[in-house]
Amino acid sequence: MMSQLRIRLYQFVYGTPKLAAVGVPTQYAEADGYSVRDIDMTNWFTYYRTGEPAARAKVVLDANKKLVGATVLSAHADELINYFY
Repeated sequence: MMSQLRIRLYQFVYGTPKLAAVGVPTQYAEADGYSVRDIDMTNWFTYYRTGEPAARAKVVLDANKKLVGATVLSAHADELINYFY
C-alpha cells in the first residue's frame, strides 16, 4: 500500500528527444509496491525507420497489472503519452 499518494498529471519536456510522464512517478513506484517495466522502443518501426537513437518507455503497474503511470522518452513522447492516460 502506498505510504503517500504520489500521482502526476501530464508533464512534458520539449527538446530532443522529448520527455513525457503521467500517473505514478517511476522513481517512487517500487518503494510504494508497484512494479516498473522498461521498454526499449528503438526497434519499433516508427523509430527504426528514422534512425531514432533514443526511444524508451517505463510503465508502472499495480499488483493487478493495471497501468498506473508511464514515462516516455522519444521524438514522439508528447503524442505517445496520451495512450497511457
